[in-house]
Amino acid sequence: MQKGISAVVATILMVMIVIALAGTAYFFMSGMLTSKTTTAFEILYFQNPIIVLRNIGTENITQMNVFLDSEEIATSMLPISPGAIGYINISSLIPKGPHNLLIRSSSMSQRIPISIEESITDRNICQTAHSWGLCDGLDLTYGEGYRQNCCTEYGLCC
Repeated sequence: MQKGISAVVATILMVMIVIALAGTAYFFMSGMLTSKTTTAFEILYFQNPIIVLRNIGTENITQMNVFLDSEEIATSMLPISPGAIGYINISSLIPKGPHNLLIRSSSMSQRIPISIEESITDRNICQTAHSWGLCDGLDLTYGEGYRQNCCTEYGLCC
């Protein structure tokens, strides 16, 4: 009598190996073994100096680069989780006239043409700051150059 495994046990082992290989191939081909994450966004609107966007990717957006007419500009933002709406605050006001904004994340970029035609300061904000002696905080709150614009446009906070 020869020693070895029976034909039934060998068949069961072969079927299990084939099922394991097929399962591994399926998960590999469908991307289950590799984690795919993307940073993707859509711009909802722009209101000087705020860019409002939605994270349509699968990972948090923590850093964005913004270019105004091909020059990178300073911005601040809080992380935006997938599916959430967030904003990018441009550190200085964009002057009047036509411009191109380029917003870039780690995996995509989007360009939007903008035209700043309206006043970049609000008379009521300038008047309130002037009346209450809060002019020094205008640049901190509304972006660099806001106080100067209050002075230029309305003669307030000079």
